[in-house]
Amino acid sequence: MAPSWKEAASKLKGKVKFADLDATEHKNIAQRYGINGYPTIKIFPPGGDIKSPIDYQGARSTDAFEAAALEYLQKFPSKKEILQLTNEKLIQNECVNKTGICLIAFLPHLIDTKASGRKEYIKTLEDTANKSPQYPFFYFWSQAYDQKALEQAFNLGSGYPTVVAISPSKKKYAVMRAAYTLEAMTEFIRDLMHGYERLYNYEKLPTLVDVKEWDGSDYKEDL
Repeated sequence: MAPSWKEAASKLKGKVKFADLDATEHKNIAQRYGINGYPTIKIFPPGGDIKSPIDYQGARSTDAFEAAALEYLQKFPSKKEILQLTNEKLIQNECVNKTGICLIAFLPHLIDTKASGRKEYIKTLEDTANKSPQYPFFYFWSQAYDQKALEQAFNLGSGYPTVVAISPSKKKYAVMRAAYTLEAMTEFIRDLMHGYERLYNYEKLPTLVDVKEWDGSDYKEDL
């Protein structure tokens, strides 16, 4: 297996860390993780519990190792991006075509919050992502009414900010009914993963309209 392992490590250098350990020399570590046969492969995703790694059950080839590593890299990226929903291509590439759940925060209009207020809302979303990196979530935000058809598809009210989680693969969504805080969103994500949140069905996502990417400044009237 060693040549395949080393080749996969070389191909993914800088993206995924591969390591090996002689369990006959480091018996305490082998015992800690219940390793009885060789070779045994354990996956330690970023942000996961180091005491409970994931058992790898796939083939022992370069291609299989590379595919598994990239799959977990997508599910558990070390730093999650917070993206503005600016066009249809973005939501297809970064949400629909990925394996996981998309969390979308619909924020108040810039007129109401100014740049400082919006940055606080986005910071809360970033803190939520960083606090729960082990979950397969992708994070987005949109200004109120910019993607009106999307809001209507999920039967959202008129109050902002509001948060919705969607599963494109299962065609289901859930709406957060609590205040927009780090604690509430963390609990919302945890409840979703444990099946405690009420889910609703949807048929298809509406096509997103093109909107200008926010440059971080306060609202300016178009001349």
